[in-house]
Amino acid sequence: MKDKSKVIAPRKYIQMELALAEASKKCIVSCDRVAIHGTKLIVEKIIRRIVSAMKTQSSIFASMYVKNFNGGSIYEKTKIGKPDEFDIDILLKIPEIMGAVLKEGYAPGFAQIQLTNFGKLPDIDEQWQTVFGEFVDPENYVLSSEMMAFFVWKIFEKALLNVFPDSVIKIQGNCYKITKIEYIEPAVTLTIEGSNFYVDVDLVTSLVLDGRFWPGGSCRQNPYITPNEFFLTPTRPKGDYDHRGRFWRLSFHMQERQIVFNRYKMKPAFRVLKWIRDYFDHTVRSYAIKTIFLWELCKDNPVLDQDTPDLWKAPLSYIVVHMLEKYLECLAQANISDFWNKDLNLLCYLSEAEMEVYKRDTAEVLDHVKNNPKNLLRYLE
Repeated sequence: MKDKSKVIAPRKYIQMELALAEASKKCIVSCDRVAIHGTKLIVEKIIRRIVSAMKTQSSIFASMYVKNFNGGSIYEKTKIGKPDEFDIDILLKIPEIMGAVLKEGYAPGFAQIQLTNFGKLPDIDEQWQTVFGEFVDPENYVLSSEMMAFFVWKIFEKALLNVFPDSVIKIQGNCYKITKIEYIEPAVTLTIEGSNFYVDVDLVTSLVLDGRFWPGGSCRQNPYITPNEFFLTPTRPKGDYDHRGRFWRLSFHMQERQIVFNRYKMKPAFRVLKWIRDYFDHTVRSYAIKTIFLWELCKDNPVLDQDTPDLWKAPLSYIVVHMLEKYLECLAQANISDFWNKDLNLLCYLSEAEMEVYKRDTAEVLDHVKNNPKNLLRYLE
């Protein structure tokens, strides 16, 4: 017999459903499939060319390189607007011979990595010692910012200078020029332009570790047998911590992709919340909003790989109102707990004043759409 507590309420917001259907035609649908497919192919080829060039400039980088991971809203199909922003991780692996050990517990959601054998083994090539010496501290911890500045960034610059001196990359006879390069931790952002083509690509160089290193303590355990890999991204925590340069942000993009896969109307609802956020110019990050959805998925479906719970099969209008209410609860508490480590607050960078404004605006949306569901269109134009 079906658990009545899981039964979704009847279609209460018929007019909102019609408004969502109308808005979807205009703006909140994920990017046009044909446009996004073509753009993705070009971007991926450009980044592969750049990585190949970087490998020619450093045998160590070439040895450490594993693959590119295409992430972010475009690849999760939650992008709103044009397909002009890409997130790609360049994944590197530290050689086994270095004796890498993951150290946790200093800051929630972050870890440090120590190379216990660095400098001890005579068979490590002298070149490795020299290169790693630029970003490994006296206690053999890998320094995140230094690795980016003295290793990855240098190689990237050499690749552009020696392989693409005019910053132009040719793909299938068409020229694409890197017109702007900006480094804002943890990403190198490339602006790439061509004929009827304009994108920004955030390139993040991350370390990839396998399941043997999966964090313990208060970190959520991997809900899947595969994928069992996770990333360390070169981001440091907010606040006053000793040895801040040693910190890396724990990232579980592969597992999250599995969690949100094939969840019916979850992604359309997520896009609506992002559009409402942008209407008010709120600075709540997309990942924080996504995290609210991850918590709801976990709550309704603890195993995560069973059948999708009924919530995500409900009318989109119902899900939108439900998730706006959850979002408002988080704003009222000034906290969105990280899905992987609940001790990390994803809203910690917002001021009290900002939180009050965001809470007021979200409450206003809920009041308006409940009083007249057609009011939702106002926030989606």
